[in-house]
Amino acid sequence: MPRFGKQPPSPHETLHQDGGAQEISVADLSGELADDQPPKVHALAGAKHTSAALAALNLLISDATLDDEGDTRIPAAHGSLHENDGTQEISVAALSGELADDQPPKVHGAAEHTDVTRTLFLPCGVKYSGTPAYLLYGGVIEVVDGSTKYVNWYFRLPDDFVSVDKLETVWECGAASGNLYWDFSAQWGSVGESYAAHSSGADPLATATGGSGVINASEPVGVWWDISSMAAGDFVGAEFVRKGSYSQDTLEDDVNIIGLLITYTASQ
Repeated sequence: MPRFGKQPPSPHETLHQDGGAQEISVADLSGELADDQPPKVHALAGAKHTSAALAALNLLISDATLDDEGDTRIPAAHGSLHENDGTQEISVAALSGELADDQPPKVHGAAEHTDVTRTLFLPCGVKYSGTPAYLLYGGVIEVVDGSTKYVNWYFRLPDDFVSVDKLETVWECGAASGNLYWDFSAQWGSVGESYAAHSSGADPLATATGGSGVINASEPVGVWWDISSMAAGDFVGAEFVRKGSYSQDTLEDDVNIIGLLITYTASQ
C-alpha cells in the first residue's frame, strides 16, 4: 500500500550535473562554493577590479608577465631611478650607439691610440767619401761615377716608434737611364747596449733611375736584411755605398745622395 507524505528522493544527482537530463543552471544563485574557482577571461581594468585591487596587482605582477601577450605597458615616470646614484642606476658598459653630445675624453696615453704611419727624413750625415755639392738650394753628397763611395747617417729613433716599415736612400742623377749599383748596412743599439748590438746588411742591388733629374727612393732588400728588432730610442748608424767601379753600375754619371727616408709605424 502506497505511503503518503514527504518521501526522500532516490539517488539522482547525476541528473542535475553537467550533461545530465535535468542539468541545473546556477545563474543568479547565491552563496560561496567550497572550492576556489578559475576566473573567466576579463579585462584588468574596469568594474571587475577595485582601485585597491589594481594597485595590489601592479605590485605583484611583473612587466614580463604583462608583456607576454605583446601588450605595451607604460611605466610611471621613474627616469631618475636609472640615473647616477639612482636606486636602479643603469650601467652603459658595452652598450652600442652614439650619444647626441660630444663627450670629453678621459686622460689617456699612446696605448689608447691606433697606430699610424709616419715618415722621418734625414739629410746626409757628416761622414762620407763623396763630395759635398748642391742640388737646387740644398746640400747633397755627390758620389762620382766609376768608384766606390759611401754616405753615412747617425740618428735616434723617435719615442713614438713602434716598428720600421722601410729605410730608403733618396737620390738623383743626370743620366736618363741606367742602373745604380749599391748596397746598404745598419747597426743599432739602445742606451746601455753596444752601439753595434744589432746589425744587418742588404745584398748589392742594381736599381734603375727614373730618369734625368728624377728623385729616386731605393729600399734595401735581401735575405740578410732584417731591421725588425729596431725599437723606440735606439741609436742607429746607417751606410749607403755606391759600387760605381762594378760593371753592374751602368749609370755613367755622378749620383747625388739627397738623404735617408724612414717610414715607420707610430703609436700616437
